Amino acid sequence: MEAVNSMLDVNPLMKLESASIRSGQTQIIDRINWNIYPGDTWIISGFHASGKTGLLKAAAGLKQIISGKHTLFGKNYWECTDEEMVKIRRQIAFVFEYPSQLMAHLTVGENIAFPICYHENKTLRELDSDVQGLLDYLEIQSISNRYPVEVNIFQKYLLLIGQGLFLKPKLFFIDNPLNGLDPLQKNRIKRLIYQMSSGIEKLGIPPITVIISTSELNNFLVNKPEFINLKYGILTNKEFHIFEGNQKNEMRANSMIKELLGERRES
Repeated sequence: MEAVNSMLDVNPLMKLESASIRSGQTQIIDRINWNIYPGDTWIISGFHASGKTGLLKAAAGLKQIISGKHTLFGKNYWECTDEEMVKIRRQIAFVFEYPSQLMAHLTVGENIAFPICYHENKTLRELDSDVQGLLDYLEIQSISNRYPVEVNIFQKYLLLIGQGLFLKPKLFFIDNPLNGLDPLQKNRIKRLIYQMSSGIEKLGIPPITVIISTSELNNFLVNKPEFINLKYGILTNKEFHIFEGNQKNEMRANSMIKELLGERRES
């Protein structure tokens, strides 16, 4: 099933066509047809080990598909040259479920700036003002000079999201960002995701297309129209089901999704 976008004249940023991906050692998810358009906010959910992380990695170009076609920014990704791949990757941010990609010998502020320093040959001093503005926005400026080992899991998530935001990507993938957080921290992350999808004018960041995986679907079944183009991708029984934001009732009627939501299945 393929998502329908209201802006039919807009090309998708990411497109999977009849794609098969491998999740884990043996599980294969077949026949995935998925378009991600500018301005979308995607919630990808499913049971533990259903393939959520594998699907996000495939969509972001971090995992090669087994078969089918994968297009990123209008290019057949796995047929691109190395130079073309680098250019595409510069437009994508990815936060992994377990925040381990931080550089232990760099401070929080230095970790934020490092990707731009590397790609654009800039110094930390040149970027310091922008880094401090971002840390202030994220309300973690007080830990700017600490090292990753000295901050808690919530601060690490904020740091990694900040590192991604600093790149001003067009696609932002976040894998299970609510894992291990308390209710207040979860709400803070959700508000930040909403702000990202709307754009952060104060930081000069335009609206970002955000794709989140979560095992806590209930946390993202919103009734308020905060996310204008909210869409859901549900992995059940090695199949990928797509629902528009206004199809929440139809989604809730699905027996497997009822179980995912913690509701009893009808006998």
